[in-house]
Amino acid sequence: MSLDRWQESFAVVSGGTDIPGEPVTVDRILMKVLTIEGMQLKTVVSEVSLPGLEGRLGILRGHAPLIAPLACGLLRYKRQGKWVPIVLRGGIMEVREDVVTVLTNDAERGAEIPTPEEARRALERCTETLSCASGTEHPDCYC
Repeated sequence: MSLDRWQESFAVVSGGTDIPGEPVTVDRILMKVLTIEGMQLKTVVSEVSLPGLEGRLGILRGHAPLIAPLACGLLRYKRQGKWVPIVLRGGIMEVREDVVTVLTNDAERGAEIPTPEEARRALERCTETLSCASGTEHPDCYC
């Protein structure tokens, strides 16, 4: 089965919004996110936005072949009319025949992505641990 036939057979038609006259979106780009631990995600989407080293990269159906390095940051993909985030730890991406392949050091999805408050507390804990390990006086350090 050709890639085009495969994508058409798994296309998901969504109404996007309930606003009359709003275009219907069709998910027809196969997106794969792989880490050293293996496949993290394989899904069919309508748009992908990636954190490139030179700025954001936007990928739509029919995009020209492309290989580009990725920065640490937020990958967003649109599936069934809704944007879904994934945090990437750098990497590289390839676009070829409506297939987006992302190779990254690490990826966090959905509930795995910490809130700003959780990230701030984790940073404080790590800073405190680093201060204790380096011998620097820290008011909360009991090393």
